[in-house]
Amino acid sequence: TTIVVTEDNKMYADTLATLGDFIIDYNAVKIENIHGHLVGAAGRWSSCLAFREWFESLQTVCQAAAAFPEAAHNIVYPEPHNDGEGGDSFQAMVLDPEGNLTIFEGNFATYAIDKPYAIGSGGVYALCAMDAGADGCTALQVAMKRDVNSGGDIMELCLNEEEGEEGE
Repeated sequence: TTIVVTEDNKMYADTLATLGDFIIDYNAVKIENIHGHLVGAAGRWSSCLAFREWFESLQTVCQAAAAFPEAAHNIVYPEPHNDGEGGDSFQAMVLDPEGNLTIFEGNFATYAIDKPYAIGSGGVYALCAMDAGADGCTALQVAMKRDVNSGGDIMELCLNEEEGEEGE
């Protein structure tokens, strides 16, 4: 898996899913728009899915709290995600509507980081390509060429696109 975020607030991901030495899917969706946030996750697939579910629940609760501030003290926030794997089974990136990038690692060590950035097994290849001047799509192509766990098609999302829209 390789997931890239660029300075112009685009997120790219490959679509190849592997399990050990086996290819299990050529069309995995690794990035999505959740309530105006671009979210991408790499690593153990079950942990990635659980993180996305947790993040969507959190955003729904936050929107409810903002819509009904007088009832905010009664709102129950979702428990932080626990991947059950000692905290090192996945990484996630969240690009918020203001263009701020946050990294989540395992059981939620979080930190803000500058763009461009990349995660996943091909992340280093993509980041080096961007450091050399490549755009996000080209950086992902470089990672897909060198990383055995990255491949398939390229998926692109833009921060300012409506949910459900995706780039070519």
